[in-house]
Amino acid sequence: MLLSRGNHVYLDVKSGVEPQIGQEITLFETLRKPDSVDGARMPPGDIVRIKGTVKITEFDPKKKIATGEIVEAVDAIERGTKMGDIERRYRVVAPTTSTKTVWARVLTSVHPHVYMGQNQLVFLDHGSEDGLAVGNRLLVIRRGDSWRQSLAYASSTARDTLHIDSPKHSDVKTTTLRRDDKDFPEEIIAELRILKVSPYSSAALVAESQKEIVVGDRAVAREGY
Repeated sequence: MLLSRGNHVYLDVKSGVEPQIGQEITLFETLRKPDSVDGARMPPGDIVRIKGTVKITEFDPKKKIATGEIVEAVDAIERGTKMGDIERRYRVVAPTTSTKTVWARVLTSVHPHVYMGQNQLVFLDHGSEDGLAVGNRLLVIRRGDSWRQSLAYASSTARDTLHIDSPKHSDVKTTTLRRDDKDFPEEIIAELRILKVSPYSSAALVAESQKEIVVGDRAVAREGY
């Protein structure tokens, strides 16, 4: 049932595709599309999991069936696994200066983590058509109080504190919430570096972070930085 390195396999080739003998093609599994994020664009494409590599040994152009050998397996491979020309290697990228100011939003990471941090890969909803390029640095910007914002999904008692250091009945104190988040200045919580750009999306490394990044966070590539 499960295939791995060294196994010989038959490949169903799409019409119009002509694989070459000796060509190595990536095996992958489609996982999901990024979740819909408020204020973000939904770029085309899917999040995929790399399964391995197959090397073409024979190809019948009439039947559109190729024969291949699995030369790499990084995960269990099953029948029905897709194959395609997917760029898998992210090279060391030096910082480059942004030619324009571009705002983007964090869509997701490779795995559907709630929090993302330093040295993780994240995907953005803007790309080369918006002016982003490989090496551009984006600053993740957040305004206001994260705890205050979490109250929107918490119970009514989330602001309450019990004062128990008293011989009397415990008093309940409700945390005062003055001001609005828009009254506070913007703070930089992380820096991203673009590793790969597509027309309408980008893959970026979290080069540095002081706080956890979440889906929907805003990031900006400032002109001249």
